[in-house]
Amino acid sequence: MPYATIVQSTAVSTSPGASNVIGLNWVAGRPTTVALSWNSSNVLCLSQIQYSLDDVQRVRSSLMVWNAVPSSNSSTPAFYASSTFYDVGATFSFLSPIAALRLFSTSITAGGSQSVSMDVLQPEGG
Repeated sequence: MPYATIVQSTAVSTSPGASNVIGLNWVAGRPTTVALSWNSSNVLCLSQIQYSLDDVQRVRSSLMVWNAVPSSNSSTPAFYASSTFYDVGATFSFLSPIAALRLFSTSITAGGSQSVSMDVLQPEGG
């Protein structure tokens, strides 16, 4: 899957938690780029990019192991806040193959249509 988008919004839930899973082509060994964006600086939400080395087609969802992208220079999970990244977004690249991605967000401020989006890009080719 070369391109996918996940959106979590208050139209669906103010407590989204984990998003749907995006399965990736880990066999090809291609890098993957992930970008987070918010539709407003007023979105009060903390988001986390989570990845798995478990293939969604080979491992039951209840048995998949999820890891959070670490913050820079630390093994502590990174949280991305709209108040910090609204105007520039947040981008992360996986240079080694991964099998799946998902977006995990804390409660999103109710009122209006608040949302956080995760775009995933993985090149194809031989």
